[in-house]
Parts: sequence; C-alpha cells; structure tokens
Amino acid sequence: MPHPRETSDLFGHREAETALLTAYRSGRIPHAWLIGGAQGIGKATLAYRMARFVLAHRDPRMASVQHAETLSVDPNDPVARHVAAGAHGGLFGAGAVPERQGPCSAR
Repeated sequence: MPHPRETSDLFGHREAETALLTAYRSGRIPHAWLIGGAQGIGKATLAYRMARFVLAHRDPRMASVQHAETLSVDPNDPVARHVAAGAHGGLFGAGAVPERQGPCSAR
C-alpha cells in the first residue's frame, strides 16, 4: 500500500474536503486542524491532499482555487511529485501522535 503522501485519490471524506477547501478559499484558514478517527480511514491522505493543494495554489484568490470542486492536484504536477517523494521544502510531516495507554496517561 502506498504512503499517504503518494496517494492522490480520496474516498468517503467529501464533507471534510469541502470544509478545508472552503476555509482555504476564504483566505482565513486556521493555523491548525485536528483530524481524528480510526486507523486507516484516510486522515493522513486528506492532510497530504490539502498540503499538495495549498503548495500548488499559493494564492487562495486564484481562479483555479475559487473554481475548484476538490483538493485534487494532478499527480504529474511538480508539487505533487515533490510531496510524493518527501522532497518538498515547504512541507514538514510530523507523523502520528502515539496512542495513549489510558485516560490519564502522560508522556
């Protein structure tokens, strides 16, 4: 299975994708998003999809952003290729937060 940074397709998260796109179009995107859920449902894929879109469309006022229906970026776009290779200088992936071992666990 490919790493989420290499995956351009997203299934079943239309509402979340639309919320991210709408926020970006407004030019008032929050400085952070909390994406939660069970393992393997596409959280990282959604995050990388948003990152590719923002890196490929730096200005949210661009017509291509304002008319976009999804956060899709052509896999052959240079930004998408750099993200897939883990080589885009504008993207830092911190990775997943380890699961806690109980309701009061501290790390």
